Amino acid sequence: MSRLPQIAGMTPEWRAEISQRLNIARVYSSAVLVHGSKLPLKNFEIGTAVMLRVDGETFAITAKHCVTDDMEIVCNKEQGSFDRPLDILGSVEHQTLDLALVKVRDTRFNAISIDQIAIPNPAVLTSRSAQNDGTVIWAAGYPACEIDVVGPNSLDIGLYATGVEFVNVTDERITVHFAEEGIRMGHDGSYPRQGPYPQRPNGMSGGGVWAQMAHTGGLFTPERHVKLFGISESWLPSTREFYSVNSLQILRLLFETHPDIANNHRHLLPQ
Repeated sequence: MSRLPQIAGMTPEWRAEISQRLNIARVYSSAVLVHGSKLPLKNFEIGTAVMLRVDGETFAITAKHCVTDDMEIVCNKEQGSFDRPLDILGSVEHQTLDLALVKVRDTRFNAISIDQIAIPNPAVLTSRSAQNDGTVIWAAGYPACEIDVVGPNSLDIGLYATGVEFVNVTDERITVHFAEEGIRMGHDGSYPRQGPYPQRPNGMSGGGVWAQMAHTGGLFTPERHVKLFGISESWLPSTREFYSVNSLQILRLLFETHPDIANNHRHLLPQ
């Protein structure tokens, strides 16, 4: 099981390391207000998106069912607070899978590079060597039950992450089992706390399935050590399974709809 480490009993140094790892997933993840702020906040629906910047274009990668005409996307600014909703320029959707790319106007927020989209190899990542060297595989997003309404038009949106293990992988979908515990980090990067993971984590749709690779020496860099393996689309409470769209399909959808980007990065697809 690729569980997130237990916070209780950690040394201050290890707690700081976990905070840094969580913060990487947090700054790349945006909240998607599915019906925007036009409804009373008590009635809002929420999803998650992973921000991508490539060749001067910026996209929110999310689940197709989170895309609506009045959706709003709010992302983490570098100092940790949520910015105003992004300007949405258009979207493309996969014909059969629960996947969409929403093009947004760039305001210089945090986003992954295309080199951080990786095709998962579960035979390697679930091996004993990967589990023992500190590699962590997790799902991260914004479950609605972990969001607090702190004012008439204000939300405290905290990222939640849980360790996962691979159950099945195809070219289209990834199935992972999610742990019974998780770690929550506030929208401002406040100190994480650990607790039971929601049985029905509404709001995680569109969030990333991440691998944070262990590094044994040299400088840690997100581009080398943090990889996106998929985008969550649904879950099955009875078995605690997440179903996610394989990151291979992110690249294929991006390349099919943006030929110039495809010309520059087609080498990322498996031969």
